[in-house]
Amino acid sequence: MIPKNWEDRDFYKELKVDKTASFSVIRAAYRELIKSLHPDINQSQNQNDELLRVNEAFTVLADPNKRALYDQYVGGPEQIFVNQPLMAKPRASVNSKLLSRSLLFIVLALLVRNINYPAIVPATADIPGQNSSSTQSNSGSTPTTGVSDPNFNQTLVLMAGPQGAPGVAGVSGKDGFVGINGYQGSDGIAGAPGATGATGAAGAAGVAGAAGAAGVAGAAGAGVVIVSLAVDDANCALGGTKFISTTGTVSYACNGGSGASLGSGFVRVGSCDKVVKLTLQSNYTGGDFMMASVTLSELSSDCNEQTVSIYLNVKAARAGEKFGSATTYTYEDVIKCTKVLDFLTDSEIHIVRLGLDLNDCTNQNTGVNFALGDMSARDMKDGAEAIAIQISG
Repeated sequence: MIPKNWEDRDFYKELKVDKTASFSVIRAAYRELIKSLHPDINQSQNQNDELLRVNEAFTVLADPNKRALYDQYVGGPEQIFVNQPLMAKPRASVNSKLLSRSLLFIVLALLVRNINYPAIVPATADIPGQNSSSTQSNSGSTPTTGVSDPNFNQTLVLMAGPQGAPGVAGVSGKDGFVGINGYQGSDGIAGAPGATGATGAAGAAGVAGAAGAAGVAGAAGAGVVIVSLAVDDANCALGGTKFISTTGTVSYACNGGSGASLGSGFVRVGSCDKVVKLTLQSNYTGGDFMMASVTLSELSSDCNEQTVSIYLNVKAARAGEKFGSATTYTYEDVIKCTKVLDFLTDSEIHIVRLGLDLNDCTNQNTGVNFALGDMSARDMKDGAEAIAIQISG
């Protein structure tokens, strides 16, 4: 037997799926129907009934055993024959059972008819000689044609018996499935951006940084002694200049030549090299010996990228007349010539010349660039104060 609420129901149609649908398809269809029947969406009067019917349909089709039993019920004899359930019986046995019950009922009716009850008096229709047709009035419960026995109603009463008491109420059904949770609502529209705040006042200026420490003083330059020679000197007939280096080397620059050397010698610098060669070059121009350049040679490669500074001191006014006519220097001025040493690294002996470029030398007293060729060689101081050299990193 099947539950009462299965009768005349098409659960597949109620869930809007095909009879061959899989469980996942049935479950998806059930969820869609539940959402469409939710009270927040569906306000129809029969919404609760529809929701109950959908839950009942899903309860049956979601259970494999219940679905198989339901398919037997709605499929008819062919469906029962194809599925071959364990408890199913062939159609022929059902018909035989109904036929045997009908025959038993007929036999029982015949037996009851032939029993003589004490309280019942035979009807006149059973007395011999009585007319075979019955004159008994028809009250509505006795057939009017084809029945000649007036006791037929009594027989039916004995067979049917009194109405029994109402049966015990059936067991309550299981609780329905809890509805699925609704979908989370979408986020609301973002609010408009707030107004831009006013620009704040500028902060106070930071404290000035402390002054950097003074650099270390460079090593003291070595001096070259310069001695002026008069005319008819034993070494220079026309006069000239005598140079005595810090190592004691003596050289002469005699008057009367062009592009001649005023003198050269070796001096100690003590920075990147112990001893370097210093040479003062001059040109005899316009009747006077004019300075041309200062040359340093035999420098060590350790002096590369260091700065060489040479100081030429102009003689004092009391020493005599100024020979040079240039206005870019005067008595007791100091001419400074500097240059950054830049050598080839594959050589141990290097040469640098200062004074060839206008930017090499500067008058320290006036701060202007100085052309070394404008200075008369005779305007340089004599002795150890004439020239000084320094090489620093």
